Amino acid sequence: TKGIGAWDEGNVREAKSVREESRQAGKTVHFGRIVELCHEKGTELAEGDPERKMKGRSVLLGDNVKDQDFSWAEFCELGSSPPTMEAAKALDAYGSLPGYSVKTGDARGAYTQALLLGAETWVTLPENRWPASWKGKFNKPVVRLVLALYGHADAGGFWEAHCEEKLMSVGWTRLAEEWQGVYWHEAKRAMLIVYVDDFKLAALKKDHDGLWKSIRSVIDMDPEALDGRFLGCSHERFTTTARNVIPMLDNHPSYHPRQKQGGAPSAEAGAAPTVDKIYDPTRKVEVVVYNMERFAKDCVSVFCQLSGHDVDKVGTAPTPFLDEALDPPIMLEEEPCKGKGHSSKTTAATNGSSSAEAGATQGVGAGTGKLSQIACKVLMKIMYIARFARPDLLRAVGALSCMITKWDSLCDRKLFRIIKFINGSLAWRQIGFIGDSPDELHLGLFSDADFA
Repeated sequence: TKGIGAWDEGNVREAKSVREESRQAGKTVHFGRIVELCHEKGTELAEGDPERKMKGRSVLLGDNVKDQDFSWAEFCELGSSPPTMEAAKALDAYGSLPGYSVKTGDARGAYTQALLLGAETWVTLPENRWPASWKGKFNKPVVRLVLALYGHADAGGFWEAHCEEKLMSVGWTRLAEEWQGVYWHEAKRAMLIVYVDDFKLAALKKDHDGLWKSIRSVIDMDPEALDGRFLGCSHERFTTTARNVIPMLDNHPSYHPRQKQGGAPSAEAGAAPTVDKIYDPTRKVEVVVYNMERFAKDCVSVFCQLSGHDVDKVGTAPTPFLDEALDPPIMLEEEPCKGKGHSSKTTAATNGSSSAEAGATQGVGAGTGKLSQIACKVLMKIMYIARFARPDLLRAVGALSCMITKWDSLCDRKLFRIIKFINGSLAWRQIGFIGDSPDELHLGLFSDADFA
């Protein structure tokens, strides 16, 4: 419909005339192209999963925007600042307090709820989108882009500013300057995070309906739902008693004070005193389970697809760390990198020796590892699950990530060890729970790596 939508079809002009007019006026104008994309979301999920679906949208080719002089366009460089994973975990903890609950909601076409500001932008449409009145009349028609369409370099910044303005108009304020995209509602003592188009709200159960209604009055939203899946992680919530989480409670650092520096493990030598357990095993606790099992399986599958290793022969390992003296080297096929974008050529062995012998005598140095071409992709995928819900992987993945530019055969073995560990711990979960009222809680800060 003319005058409605991401671009204004009621104001169509020839691209050449817009350029000439902008040059004469000394005004900067940007020109881009709209394309239509269709993709499957959630391909890592099982067939039939409701979260796996086809999505289509029109986007701006943001990497091919030029000005009236055919020079590369310069943008406002706003840059969006989504909330951190730590903010999401803090909200989960807050939503587990007595009387509270967590719900999530999606903004409909988030970016296109904000106006496109900055330089005037004109776009060409796919020819199948041309109205019949354009055909035979225009050579290269362009229309004015009105809304912050996906693909524009500043679309995220414009949407973030628009969203914040609307939220503040209904009583929300920034929780802290350090945590962008995190908001606080003082009257209702509620916490909200906004990650692009995903909204997550922790509030008293009786206040949810009113808070979501006020948000919908200023932002076009889908109906909210109980917290289930957020940023690729399934959140499982339930209520139990402290008796069922005793193994985790007993590992609290308060019950294991350190010995004096240099002290021997005896009472006479100043051993650390024992601390009585102070929790009530019958108290109810609200539990949050972070389930990324499907993502973990996908990490193993991606490694095997890219390396050519048989997924049924990966095996398992008790830890993600390599015992370099005992752990056998990884045995890969002659052509380990069969994934898309990787060469299948191998280096011929010299002096009549076999390729296996050549690999055995190859020196350790930058680029000598067989997995060097796929290491970055595999490690960055594992890094996401490590940061979100598997902190047991952080040390091993973080250290190996420092070796990407100087990858060697030892790094091959270390990466394979991590894959084996993941394969043997697919069902592992990160679990958080709260059974105390806010006035009984305190923060624990560890400033060194003792608990890494």
